[in-house]
Amino acid sequence: MHSELDLEQLRNEVWDEIYRAGPRSVAQLANSRDLEEAVVQSVVGHDWFVIQVDGMVCIAEN
Repeated sequence: MHSELDLEQLRNEVWDEIYRAGPRSVAQLANSRDLEEAVVQSVVGHDWFVIQVDGMVCIAEN
C-alpha cells in the first residue's frame, strides 16, 4: 500500500508529466510508472485533474 506521502509525490509527478506532454490515459500513466491502474486512479481522483469522457486525464482548469 502506498502512503499518503507517496501518493502526494505521485500526484506531483503525474501533474508534471501531463503539463509537459499533454493528456494521458490512466493506463499510460500506470505503465510509465509500473503501477496498477487502481493506484493511478486514486492519484488522479483529485481536484488537480479531470478525467474526460474518453478516459484521458487532463489538468483541471481552476
